[in-house]
Amino acid sequence: MAFDETLHDAFDRLGDCLGAELRLAAEQLTNALRRERERAAAELQLEREQTAARLEAEKASRLSSDSPADRPGAAQRLAAAVHKIGAARSLGDTLDTLALCAGAEAKRAAVLLVRGGRFRGWRCIGFDESVGAPETIDLEGEDAGVLAEALRADSSATGPTPAFARNAARDGSALPIAIGGEVVAVLYADEGAQADEGAQASLAEATARLDVLASYAARCLEAQTAFKAARELIARAESSAGPEEARTGDASADPGDDAAAAARRYAHLLVSEIALYHEPAVLTGRRNRDLAQRLADEIARARLLYEERVPPQVRDRTDYFDGELVRTLAAGDASLLAVETPTS
Repeated sequence: MAFDETLHDAFDRLGDCLGAELRLAAEQLTNALRRERERAAAELQLEREQTAARLEAEKASRLSSDSPADRPGAAQRLAAAVHKIGAARSLGDTLDTLALCAGAEAKRAAVLLVRGGRFRGWRCIGFDESVGAPETIDLEGEDAGVLAEALRADSSATGPTPAFARNAARDGSALPIAIGGEVVAVLYADEGAQADEGAQASLAEATARLDVLASYAARCLEAQTAFKAARELIARAESSAGPEEARTGDASADPGDDAAAAARRYAHLLVSEIALYHEPAVLTGRRNRDLAQRLADEIARARLLYEERVPPQVRDRTDYFDGELVRTLAAGDASLLAVETPTS
């Protein structure tokens, strides 16, 4: 009897020790994950601040040249701009570089993101303090001016300036930027508030070069999106396959399953757009663990587009859209997208 009691006591103490160690390990893992999220957010903020500082420095350098003779010719500027845009390493960097290069062609330039018929500011070059921070720009309807015309026509347009640029002396130009046939951003340019008589002719000439830059930036954005999707697909395939299967491929796989591949690519594109256009909300949602509530409208619109284009038989086989939400928006943590049911 004494031996049994001693044995039970030993097991109880062992369980207490293991429980304490597990709790400590879980606490350490939670702290490590929190520090990693904070580090990633700090790095992202630093990158954005460095990009903004670089843009401001190059803008100041451009404006400090009072003589037109000090500026490179149109052909040299266009060639240099194409090289800079092509060298951009991310979607955001491509849009930043496009805005900066457009600012060398017109007195004022801006890139605005398009979502659901609304135009949200991304980067402004040459505007004064009255415009405010780019992220405060949010336009639709008549306030969008020539931006709405460029979106409707899916081509360059010249017309009334949008609300944030209403102090311009002449009409402005807008050029759509499309990925996969869908306009995701618009490049805007005008000659500012003190335009002279030749300003409109000058802007008309610059618009032709801006059209080249906008079209090239769109191709770069498409390539970056496709390459990123391809890398992720390859990485997932290699991680799920055994060593021999990764080398030779799965003989039972259907290489002609284009519908599934297209669904994966489209889901990735839709969710990547949410991550790009709502980056601050994504970071905040991850931190506060309320991604589903914070981005509910954007996720619902993207899901609707996905369901309209992807056949039901493909959706029923594999839920690529929800899988992409977890991978891209929630960084692999499905619990961040869980919707809490209110208690009564």
